[in-house]
Amino acid sequence: MTLDPDHLAGLAAAVPAAELPGIYRAFATDLLRLAAEMEGHAAAGDAPAARAVAHALAGAAAGVGARQLEALARAAMHPSAPPIGAEQAAGIAAAARAAAAALEALAAA
Repeated sequence: MTLDPDHLAGLAAAVPAAELPGIYRAFATDLLRLAAEMEGHAAAGDAPAARAVAHALAGAAAGVGARQLEALARAAMHPSAPPIGAEQAAGIAAAARAAAAALEALAAA
């Protein structure tokens, strides 16, 4: 499951229904932007920047209940983790794309 339904239910209970599509789209955009930034930093070998973006990505993922993406980003940003490489960044970006697609589907529903 890409998005935690319990988290989404809590979000839906806390926010007016008319605002939810915009929130979902904003988070989808942020997830994609952050994933692309992290991939760029990883490709350039800028480990501190990639780790910082992983931190932001974990927070954004947590905000919408994208648990798998959050876990991947948190593992990548852990201080004892090796530098984020291109393969790991690509895996995290794939999870971000899946979460963004699920959010866009919710926004369109």
